Amino acid sequence: MNNESVLALAEDNKNDKNSRRNYVKIARKISASFMLALSMMVFMSLTAFADSTSTPANVDTTTMDTMIDLVFWIFRIALIIAALPALWKVVDGVRSQQPKERDDGLISLAVVGIAFAVSFAIRALI
Repeated sequence: MNNESVLALAEDNKNDKNSRRNYVKIARKISASFMLALSMMVFMSLTAFADSTSTPANVDTTTMDTMIDLVFWIFRIALIIAALPALWKVVDGVRSQQPKERDDGLISLAVVGIAFAVSFAIRALI
């Protein structure tokens, strides 16, 4: 291989890294806009169902209540599953005597616990 082919390969590698960076930027923008839209829909639906006078007098809402309960329990189960790696990190941090790993795992468990408790509070408000 001569110098020109090596320089061409290096330039191709640089362009490939730039295209990956551009892809990551685009993916972040798309995911951020998707999460914003999803958050807006969730908050709008919560405010629509939070008012107890929004339901007419003779309408049966048991199906909607059942669906909301089901969604919240699916969310809670996902939180429990998400807590397993955090628990593993705590155990691994204690076993290897690394306080930073243990603390990271404890913080993650605290966040999951708070989200779990908030899910009950939000359901009580609906």
